[in-house]
Amino acid sequence: MIPKSIMENSVADTSRSGEGITLGASITPLPLPRVSSYLVWSILSACCFPPLGIVAVGFSIACKRALSAGHRGSAAKKSKIAFYCNVSSPIGAIIIALFALVSIKGGHITYIHDVVFVYVKMSKNAVERYTLDVGQPPTTEQGLQALIAMPDLLNPNVWGGPYIRPDASLLDPWGNEYRYASPGRDGRPFDVWSAGRDGIDDTDDDIGSWMDREMLRNYHKRYR
Repeated sequence: MIPKSIMENSVADTSRSGEGITLGASITPLPLPRVSSYLVWSILSACCFPPLGIVAVGFSIACKRALSAGHRGSAAKKSKIAFYCNVSSPIGAIIIALFALVSIKGGHITYIHDVVFVYVKMSKNAVERYTLDVGQPPTTEQGLQALIAMPDLLNPNVWGGPYIRPDASLLDPWGNEYRYASPGRDGRPFDVWSAGRDGIDDTDDDIGSWMDREMLRNYHKRYR
C-alpha cells in the first residue's frame, strides 16, 4: 500500500489535462535576443546588401510586433529568419563585390586593347596618306617617326606631314614601342602593331593593323 505522504507529493507535482500528464514545475523559456539589436543589424545589412537587408528589417519589425502581442513562438521564428538574413547580407555583398572587381578588371583590360587597336588603325591611315604624298610607305628603318618628322627624301617638297600629332606617344600602354615594318607580311605593303603585354613580337597577343573588329572581339575573349 502506497504511503499517504507519497500520494500527496505525487498529486502536488503532477496535474491532469486533456492532453495528458504535465509537470507541475514551471519551465522558464529561453529568452529571445533583443529585437532592437536585430533591427540595428538589419538596417546595417540593408546598407551592405539591400535585397536581404530589407527582408531582415521586415522580419525584425514583425518579430517586435509579435513580442508585443505575446506570441513568443512567432517572434522566435521571425527573429531566426532575421538573424540568417543579417548573416547572409554581408556574404552576399562580398560575393557581389568580388564579381564587380572581376568585371571592372575585365573591362579595363578590354579598354586597353581597344586603345591599342584604334592607335594602330590611325597609324595605318597616316602611313597611307604618307604613301599618297611620297609615293611609297616609310621604310622599316624610318619607322613611324617618319610620320612626325620628315625623313631623308629625294624630293622633300612632297612630304606633307606631320601625319600624326607631333606630341603623340610611340609607346603602347605596356611601355613598349609600337612596331612598324615595310613591307609587311602576307603581301601587305606595311604593318603597324603592338607586341602586346608580353612585349614579344609574333606572339598571339600582338594587336596589329591587319586586324578587323571581328578579330578584335575574339582577341578580347582570349585575353580578358
